[in-house]
Amino acid sequence: MGVVVALPAGIVLGRYGLTGEHSAPDRKPGTVAPKRMRDAYSPSFRSDPYVIQQQRKIVESLEQACRETRQHCKEAEAARRSVEAAAAGR
Repeated sequence: MGVVVALPAGIVLGRYGLTGEHSAPDRKPGTVAPKRMRDAYSPSFRSDPYVIQQQRKIVESLEQACRETRQHCKEAEAARRSVEAAAAGR
């Protein structure tokens, strides 16, 4: 029953949108993002300390799964090498 009300309401709100502080930024295509945002297309993205930290968390999860299930151990090992190479700047 909630879907019957929520779906049309979502369509109407999506069509007309909500204006205010949550609207999309007014930037022209191809302009540089504000400094407070990370540039996902930067050539140095892979050596970004935040990215490396997040990748290490993922690798640790893969390694833990390898220890527990004895599956995907080669992938975990390759991921560790890749993250450490990125951290070293290679």
